[in-house]
Amino acid sequence: MRPTLALLLLPLALAACASPEQKAARKAELQAVVASAEKTGKDDACAWATPVYNFTPVDEENLILQTNEGRYLLRFGGFCQARLTDGLAIGLQSTAGSVCPGDRVFVEGRPCLITKMWKVPETAKVAEAAR
Repeated sequence: MRPTLALLLLPLALAACASPEQKAARKAELQAVVASAEKTGKDDACAWATPVYNFTPVDEENLILQTNEGRYLLRFGGFCQARLTDGLAIGLQSTAGSVCPGDRVFVEGRPCLITKMWKVPETAKVAEAAR
């Protein structure tokens, strides 16, 4: 196995080793971030499409996107053909160089329409964890 591939698979192996209590705590933490972002009331935020540093699936409808401008909560609606929690990579489709509601995120090549997008307040803490 190539070293690069091994490094990419390491987070998956670590995530598989998490106890049920750790997984529940992580889910509660992510749901708190969702609630914090929703409290801002502004669900039409946009972010520059590059650079995107990281993404964290919250559940099958929400994804946290980390950019150089901060974190954004993306909510998908309609018919999303992807399982967000299984995605190892994402792609962004944008017409203006920024990611906004109405744009698409591709998870494992399958499209999901962004219906709402919030800037996550800096006070909302999310520990970076393996997906």
